[in-house]
Amino acid sequence: MLRRSQLFVPGNNERMIRKAALELRPDSVIIDLEDAVPVDEKETARKLIRELLPQLDWMVRNSVLELMTQGPPHSFTRILIPYIG
Repeated sequence: MLRRSQLFVPGNNERMIRKAALELRPDSVIIDLEDAVPVDEKETARKLIRELLPQLDWMVRNSVLELMTQGPPHSFTRILIPYIG
């Protein structure tokens, strides 16, 4: 699939996630659970995503969860997980 547009959405912002799913028309939606989410809100964001992903109509678009795992000092691995509803 050709992806002409990708929309990054903070994983802790329910309003933006709902708008990305229901109103906007990007080819892919990347729900960022790392860079865009403050450390003290990460667990709440993960719970929100678990609730919202199956509820919303993604209109056959690709949606992706972005996670970062910390390795050795100052080293991070970026993980993109496709979501298929």
